[in-house]
Amino acid sequence: MVINPLLQHGSHPDKAAIIFLYLRIFPTRKFVIAARVVLVVITIYGLWTIISAFLNCLPVNHFWDKSVDGRCIQKAFLWFFNAGVNIATDVAIISLPVPVLSHLRLPRRQKVGVIFMFATGSFACVTSMIRLNYLTKATK
Repeated sequence: MVINPLLQHGSHPDKAAIIFLYLRIFPTRKFVIAARVVLVVITIYGLWTIISAFLNCLPVNHFWDKSVDGRCIQKAFLWFFNAGVNIATDVAIISLPVPVLSHLRLPRRQKVGVIFMFATGSFACVTSMIRLNYLTKATK
């Protein structure tokens, strides 16, 4: 199985779009602050992935021509770092609305249903964890 380290589960624009949706649904002060913090982390991480994709070797042509003197970021480090940050941001996005949802004035059954609906996003997190397992096997 070939694993492309540049393929990410849940791209950064998708994650940002979910947070912007949350901000429209839950405009409370504490939630807005927490959501903006997660949005900043996702933005910084998105910039990091773009920069590291183009500059994982210096000079850049060392990536495909090993006869050129240069240095590269260790692939395993890059893969595990990206996987870890992806999992962390997925968990943050999934857990962000839970405190607000738990305070809704709904019958218990409806409240559980709404929380379950938001928790379906945990599928992306589980997929990232499975991917991390395959990355571990691929690096050995």
